[in-house]
Amino acid sequence: MLEFNPNSPFLVTELGCINYYAGRYEDSLRYYRQSLALAPHGILAAWGFARSLGKLGRYSEALAFLRKFDGTSSLKNPLLLAEIGYMQARSGDRSDALATMHHLKAMARTRFVDPYFIAVIYLGLKDRDATYAWLDKAYTIRSPFLVSIATDPKWSASQGDPRFQALWNRMLSKDHAAASVPTKSSL
Repeated sequence: MLEFNPNSPFLVTELGCINYYAGRYEDSLRYYRQSLALAPHGILAAWGFARSLGKLGRYSEALAFLRKFDGTSSLKNPLLLAEIGYMQARSGDRSDALATMHHLKAMARTRFVDPYFIAVIYLGLKDRDATYAWLDKAYTIRSPFLVSIATDPKWSASQGDPRFQALWNRMLSKDHAAASVPTKSSL
């Protein structure tokens, strides 16, 4: 597809994403930079860029980037705020991570905030009980982000937790799949 449209920020962002999930963080940064040069307000490229920096342990750089990027909008983005909270937690700034999480929870009173985003901050804080409580809420609402727990490198350390496997098994269960796919008779 890039042969037909080499300047597609969406396609270049996807290359960043592929490299992020493959653990090639320097390559993912290169693609995300390229995408942001093509579309400076690309939220997914900004999110991926910060996640890649975080996996390289460059938390302060990721936080500075996210704060500047998110600050260009008068409407704070819950996806970016969750990543800010996660980076704050991973860098050891527990109080700011909790403040960001409380901000997201307050935001949820007036607009939709995916519970997965709160779980991400608890993951960064290493609060496993709260992480799984919020992942269960994400499961209940059928969060589209939930499937990423199987492949996102930030979740790899959690995969040995029995609650992780139980959640994943519920997600793969026939009952869950049947409930989330509309049938002809339900239309």
